[in-house]
Amino acid sequence: KVWFSLRPEHVALGAPQSPGTIPGTLKTILPLGSQVAYDIELAGGLNCKMVMARTGDGELLAPGATVSVSATSATAGRIYPK
Repeated sequence: KVWFSLRPEHVALGAPQSPGTIPGTLKTILPLGSQVAYDIELAGGLNCKMVMARTGDGELLAPGATVSVSATSATAGRIYPK
């Protein structure tokens, strides 16, 4: 077994069921001025936190929304022995 780690700014949020992504449900949204932090429960009960810039009209997703997450690049993550 291993731990896989991604920094919150290296996680991308996408439309549900996008290819190459992991499905999840938005649990908590925290507006931080020009950024927003999301707490997402992934399939299998894993937890993911991410930070992204607020863009466009600044409208936020609602808790309970179905989303998908992915790494911003193939080299963004780190693997550690458990």
